[in-house]
Amino acid sequence: MVRRRYQASLCTVLLLILVASGVGHCQEGLRRGTFIVGDLLVSWSAGVGTSISYRGIPVFTKNAGEIVLHNRWTDIYHHRGYGQETATLTRGPAESTLRITNRTEHFAYEKQITGRADGTIHIEYSYEVLKPDAAELQVLWGVGKQWIDHSTYTAVVDGTERAGELACPETGRLHPWSKATRQVFATQYGALSIDSDIGLALYAEPDAGRLWWSEALKRGERYTHTVDVRIVPGPAAEKGVAVSALEWPDVVRDGDARLRLSLSRGKNGPERIRAHIEPAFGGHAGVGEPVEVALGEAATEITCSTRVERRGTHGLAVVIADAAGGAELLRLSPLYVEAAPILRALPRLSLYTGQEHAEIVADIADDVPLEGLTVAVRTPAGAGGRTAATARRVLVPLDITALPDGATTIECRLERGEELLGSVVTTLRKAPPKPNAVVIDQISRGLIVDGLPFIPFGYYTYYPLKEGVMDEEVVRGFNLFSPYHGGPHDTEALEPIRAYLDRCAQIGMKVNYHLRWPIRTGLDEEHRAQLRGEIEAFRDHPALLSWYIADEPAVDKAPVLEDVYGILKDLDPYHPVAIVFCRGAEDALNFSAATDIVMADPYPIPRGSVTSVSNTADAFNEAFDLRKPLWIVPQAFGGGEWWEREPTAGEQRVMTYLALIHGARAIQYFIRSPRTSFPKSPIMWAECGAMALEAAELTPALTSVEVAPAVTSSIPSVHATALLDRGVITILAVNTENRPQVPRFELDGVDFTGRATVLFENRQVEMTGGAIEEPIDAFGSRAYEIEIGPLPSDDLSISEGNLVINPSWEDNPSVGTPSGNYAGVGPGASMFVDARVARHGRHSVRLTAPTDDATVRMGQFPVKLTAGRQYRVSTWAKAKTDGVLLKLSMGDLVNEQVALTTEWRELGYTISPEKDIPRATLGIGLGSAGVAWVDLCQIVAIDG
Repeated sequence: MVRRRYQASLCTVLLLILVASGVGHCQEGLRRGTFIVGDLLVSWSAGVGTSISYRGIPVFTKNAGEIVLHNRWTDIYHHRGYGQETATLTRGPAESTLRITNRTEHFAYEKQITGRADGTIHIEYSYEVLKPDAAELQVLWGVGKQWIDHSTYTAVVDGTERAGELACPETGRLHPWSKATRQVFATQYGALSIDSDIGLALYAEPDAGRLWWSEALKRGERYTHTVDVRIVPGPAAEKGVAVSALEWPDVVRDGDARLRLSLSRGKNGPERIRAHIEPAFGGHAGVGEPVEVALGEAATEITCSTRVERRGTHGLAVVIADAAGGAELLRLSPLYVEAAPILRALPRLSLYTGQEHAEIVADIADDVPLEGLTVAVRTPAGAGGRTAATARRVLVPLDITALPDGATTIECRLERGEELLGSVVTTLRKAPPKPNAVVIDQISRGLIVDGLPFIPFGYYTYYPLKEGVMDEEVVRGFNLFSPYHGGPHDTEALEPIRAYLDRCAQIGMKVNYHLRWPIRTGLDEEHRAQLRGEIEAFRDHPALLSWYIADEPAVDKAPVLEDVYGILKDLDPYHPVAIVFCRGAEDALNFSAATDIVMADPYPIPRGSVTSVSNTADAFNEAFDLRKPLWIVPQAFGGGEWWEREPTAGEQRVMTYLALIHGARAIQYFIRSPRTSFPKSPIMWAECGAMALEAAELTPALTSVEVAPAVTSSIPSVHATALLDRGVITILAVNTENRPQVPRFELDGVDFTGRATVLFENRQVEMTGGAIEEPIDAFGSRAYEIEIGPLPSDDLSISEGNLVINPSWEDNPSVGTPSGNYAGVGPGASMFVDARVARHGRHSVRLTAPTDDATVRMGQFPVKLTAGRQYRVSTWAKAKTDGVLLKLSMGDLVNEQVALTTEWRELGYTISPEKDIPRATLGIGLGSAGVAWVDLCQIVAIDG
């Protein structure tokens, strides 16, 4: 474990002085950095921002949006999370410096913070625009309320000196000045002076102050500005407590963050203090148990601890309070630690229903050598399994036949010989088999529905429903539907809901079911009974995909949502629970115990950037450590409220592909109100339908758990990812700029030269040495498919002389649409190429008929039959449920109706036409309501 340690001399106030040998210590390439010099604590974390405190009093507070480059706020070129911030930290006894740098295709900047033991801070910014030709920069900081509220001030504004008094308002915002080059605030905490070579504006708000400047920039010019800060302590900064040493871990392996500090009593200080650790920013580390000690003139060492189980960076605060009255004396914050557990584990599936074996997924830290490692799992009853660790991710099989239904704690251990390197516990859930169960694959974070991988792709809609909102959309390829019905519902109000659920089940649409009303009503006994009744009414419905229990909830609603979640899991463990969030990933973490699926709804058009979607996805995936599926809600509206227009078709394509590339495994557009209310643009909505079909084709790749090689794009604004499924690599890419570009995509460790298929475009492109280079259109996407092998073997083959074109539906120039036939499709019926199910190759055709009177029929492309010859006509077929009728016809030669089962079956017939038939058509269709798959259709002469 790497630990940071600072020593300080004793004094009657907080005094933290780094002891060094006179030679500065330098660290480079940091993603977070903290230094203490004199009374100053400076903390920075990439994507989070910088905090500076003085004797535990906030001076400048973190602001992730400190630097924003924009074009009148219409286009955002640089914001939080753009690029890759890194820092160099140089520490010395009287002066330490943190130099932060970042460079993207649009913007490059450097920020240097120097803190000195005499209470002065020097901040220097240097930046330049790389493109476009001109842009506007906003630089914004937060200022601690202690220095603003009830202060007397002097300020030099536009060359004129001002003086007066200032207080933070109870509500709203005060804007006392702009363009101040000198500001001095005096309060009981002391005097804060700020001198700058550029005029700063000040906002006073209820909780803090805000300092900012705005500047017009031109490409090719380098801009530099400096800010100098001096702090002189006042009476309120005298705490009567001295800190002479502080030590905290850089990396936490076992989830237990332990901080040690040495304290002594100063003048008029407390005789006893209480110290504990808590999250610095309302984050999701635990609040540690307080430690109480007596203080004297000699230093007393204290050790505090807290849990930091979520992987990633945590900002912690050490809080020191008077034990007698509880008054807070000091707050050392933020102190950043990295939680990097040596071992993490979880079951492969969120729920096991009837399986004899489970898999425990164990992830081993990157810096642990694999040689000689073994991962072992064990149940409380002593059953277990063991697997040698030959990779960072290990799947350990576990016999679960003897486990009871419900939750079972599983211990997972990482061992090297007799040495235990680390252990962790996880919870496996088991339930009796049940039709229509929906399970999360916790590796791919996709869903398993009816035993098949499933990528939900659909939309919200208003309620009562408008005509066509289901039937007209399912035939475009949408498979997810989520109406805003209210509640609570009495028995009569549930009937129209049941009616639309029934229709969804008929046409093949799944429902993210709204149960949002408890967040509004609360859960007294009456409402609790109504909630249970609604869950029990629909928990077994075949259209139910998931329960949607909150729409952008405020954090104070977390307890009631946890209550709703508990009731749902008690009554229906077979369906996941979802919540959508708009306040960011850190806010969403407050609801971890109330949801299985996290949804996020970035709406950036027209004032933001399309990359708001990828930034949001990355933030949620990092916050939740890829442990919960992420669904993205792209913006499909505009023209009112705060959004001046809808996204274009191109912007919609970029946002949707960014979501998929950055790990989202469902798309639910907001919002659809047919026919052209939301969205108004038929072109944009048609693009959404096209992408629904593309996502369906990509489902096996998106839900694959195979480890794919990394892919790099030569142009940062062209995002890309690689997926691997059964010997085929799929590269997904999207251009986030509204101009054509020519990126080069390179696969790490893949030396393949040959042809790659460009999915959805009916063409191929050359790949050389594992790289593809070709133009990509403005706001365009690409999907490349590369067969690197080994490919699965097939026990069936296409017979030589087969007359049927595209017999196994592997060649479909229009995605999702079977090529080589005419079709007759009844209302609500559909036929799609299905990439998830195949008897031969990788595709079949899925036929869906909602009722016996609304079926679907394909007429294969005509073939020529010769009089007197014998032919074998065959196809393979199966159904979702037993008893679905399949019709096969070919004039007078074939006219059969067969009841299918859930297993593949070959249907074959021998025919011999009495006369030449120049254009014979084989008809394949459903003779009843239901879902069936057909594959490998053949007509072969068998008489030589």
